[in-house]
Amino acid sequence: MGAFFATLLTGFFISRVLSQFQLMICEKDDLTLTHPSCAPALPYIPVPVPLPQGMQGVLSAVVRGRGATAANGRTAACQRLAWRRQHSH
Repeated sequence: MGAFFATLLTGFFISRVLSQFQLMICEKDDLTLTHPSCAPALPYIPVPVPLPQGMQGVLSAVVRGRGATAANGRTAACQRLAWRRQHSH
C-alpha cells in the first residue's frame, strides 16, 4: 500500500520538475541533444484544480501533519515504535 502512494507522489513530483525543462517538453524530429526552444503545449501548463469542500479539509489536515495523529498528539508511527521498544525484551 505504501509503495502505491510513494509511486504516485514520486511520479507527480518528478513530472512537475521535468516539465520545467524545454528539453523534456519540446517536440523532437531527430535524436540529437540540442537544446530546443518552444512554447509549452497545454499539457505542460499548470492549471489550478478546484477541490470539493470536503476534500479541502482532509487534505489540509494531512498536509499539516494532523492526519495520523492520536489523542495525545504523537503520530501512530511513533506510538508503534514506542510499543515495540517496550515489548522487545
